Amino acid sequence: MRGLGHGEPKWQAMAGRERKRTGEQTRMWALGCLAAALAACGGRYEFEPYAYGAFDTAPPQFGAPGMDVSAGSDLGSGAGDAATSGLGDSAASDGALSDGALSDGKVSDSGGDGSTCDHSGDCALDSDCPKTSCNKGICKAGCCVLTALADGTSCNDNSACTISDACKAGSCTGTAKDCSDPYACTDDSCDAKTGKCVAKAAKGWCFIGQTCYQDTEANQENPCNVCDAAKSQTAFSLGQGCCSVAADCPKGGPCDVPTCDKGTSTCSMAKAAGCCSSDLECSDGNLCTLDSCDVVTGTCAYQTISCASPNQCQDGVCDPGSGQCNSVTKGGWCMIDGGCYSEGDPNPSTSCKVCSSLASQSGWTVMSGALCNDGNPCTFGDSCGANGKCVGTPKSGCCLSDSDCQQSGDPCAPMQCSVGIGSCVPIPVAGCCTAGTCCDAGSLSIKSAGSTCGSGPLSVAYQCSGQQVQKRETWAGCNGSSPDGCSTAAGAQVVGAWQTVKTCAANTVCTATSASSEPTCKTTQPTGSCANSCGTKASSGSCYCDGFCTAAGDCCTDFLGLCGCTSGECCNVAQSYPKTAGSACGAAVSEYSCTGKTLKIRSGQPSCDGKNTCVTSGTAVVWGGWSTLKTCGASENCATGVDAIPGTCAPIPAGSCNGRCGTQGDGSCWCDSFCKELGDCCADYDTKNCSKFQTCGATATGSCNGNCGSQGAGSTCWCDSACDTFGDCCSDKIICSCL
Repeated sequence: MRGLGHGEPKWQAMAGRERKRTGEQTRMWALGCLAAALAACGGRYEFEPYAYGAFDTAPPQFGAPGMDVSAGSDLGSGAGDAATSGLGDSAASDGALSDGALSDGKVSDSGGDGSTCDHSGDCALDSDCPKTSCNKGICKAGCCVLTALADGTSCNDNSACTISDACKAGSCTGTAKDCSDPYACTDDSCDAKTGKCVAKAAKGWCFIGQTCYQDTEANQENPCNVCDAAKSQTAFSLGQGCCSVAADCPKGGPCDVPTCDKGTSTCSMAKAAGCCSSDLECSDGNLCTLDSCDVVTGTCAYQTISCASPNQCQDGVCDPGSGQCNSVTKGGWCMIDGGCYSEGDPNPSTSCKVCSSLASQSGWTVMSGALCNDGNPCTFGDSCGANGKCVGTPKSGCCLSDSDCQQSGDPCAPMQCSVGIGSCVPIPVAGCCTAGTCCDAGSLSIKSAGSTCGSGPLSVAYQCSGQQVQKRETWAGCNGSSPDGCSTAAGAQVVGAWQTVKTCAANTVCTATSASSEPTCKTTQPTGSCANSCGTKASSGSCYCDGFCTAAGDCCTDFLGLCGCTSGECCNVAQSYPKTAGSACGAAVSEYSCTGKTLKIRSGQPSCDGKNTCVTSGTAVVWGGWSTLKTCGASENCATGVDAIPGTCAPIPAGSCNGRCGTQGDGSCWCDSFCKELGDCCADYDTKNCSKFQTCGATATGSCNGNCGSQGAGSTCWCDSACDTFGDCCSDKIICSCL
């Protein structure tokens, strides 16, 4: 129930107003009845005019059919009603009609007080008097007196919207029907004509199917059903963009046919037959057309693809299936091996094949049996064969190829067939030779310019090169153009390179007397020994043991055995003496180191040790600065590398060094002094301080006495050659040469 104010239900307020108006109306109606009754008795009654505006309708005529005249309540002993005050000149103090009030003898309502009326013949019986539903007429002394019935007497207030009607103080009053309902959106009332309760939707609401909807609210089951209170409060209206018929839908594009789904009240568009909205809808299945759609009109257009002619003998034709332009040979033409030939054109290589478009437009047609010329003078009667070749009959004694010629035996002038004349002739080979001082008979070719020739050298020269006796020869030279072009002229002579003939012994010296005489090795070595004297003069005698004695020829006889050298990268071969210590030798080397998890590298140049040995490690190497190579991860060990293996980051093996320093851990890892190089230390190697233990018998207990080469006595230590590697040597491993 909505719209109630100040705590009073609307129906209750209306009912109160209705009851008040009904009481006044009933009272006046009763007075009218009374006046009519009195008139019927022959009396003359005058009534002051009454304001009928207080009535909904004019009072009913007295004595009308079915009228209950007992309903009036104000004709009895009521207390001074304004409606009755106009009946006489004055009113009795108790409100009753008195004789004095009606000088012409009107009805008296004095009751049983003994008074009488002038016209006692107005009634004889109570039934002669008028009555209402809550008043009864009593005839007293010929006068009718109205008396109110007891309160609570059942009556009818003539209102269909009341119940439990009962008399009270001479008036019929009913209780208004309760028409309130459980719906918050309705204004509830009673229909006065039918007495039925009526529920109407309040302003701004719709009441549809026993459900309240606020203005603009949509039905959850169908969003197109909307409450539009301005249009209807009892039925749904169409929402924005919804439809009931197709005409409610927007027109759309040229290809759209609006339709309305009456079940959901929604619009959709169907496509018009034969209409297009995109180029893809215009495909005609022919790839030789450009299909397009005019979206303004919704019509398709098709433009034929034009293919250009590729050459003079072909037309370009589009293939509808692939859309590719293909070449089609024109009539009277042939397209053979990429060339255009008109009807009757011969094959450029043989007249036995021609273009015959009726036979084939893509291949040559053989003119079998036609006369031709094979171009060979050794044939006659040439004609085209079935294979398209021009073939003639060979002439007797005529060569057709080199194989028909008999060779003369001269490799530099073989017999070859001259096809033009059909005869075999000798053809010289350029640069070919079989004899001559400048001819290489093996390859039948002339020696190149600068090659030596002749039966021997023109001259020989000698020299000493340290301890080596060397010579070189001068020969006559070839000119490179003739097999006999050997010349001794100064500009043509060929001077050879110096060649070692022999090397003088350590206790001799090479001595040359002239350029044309071979040097000799003379003994010049003084007496003495190089024992403990390398690099200086012999401790005894007059010979030397340094790097200069070879050139001076004063080396001691045991120089090479004790101090000298004859080969090696650290040997000065010319001096037969080791190079100075620190001289560079060999290839650069690398060294790795670990600082925690950081792997570092440096490069160095090996150097000679002054004793003919190239040292590749230690202080003899000239090292560069350290640089970081990589940083190992948390699960990796940094390994410095051994035996020329580069340093690396190796995965940490499983196990622990707890109580195992100097030997293998309790897993696959190690705790000895080599694990840092090999990268197989246990993860807790450093935290267990295993680095302070030595490998050779530093941690293991027991003795090697009498156990060299096997396990030590009394414990788990070892005395073999492998204990150094495994770190489990006995402490006295020294007795087994543990160095």
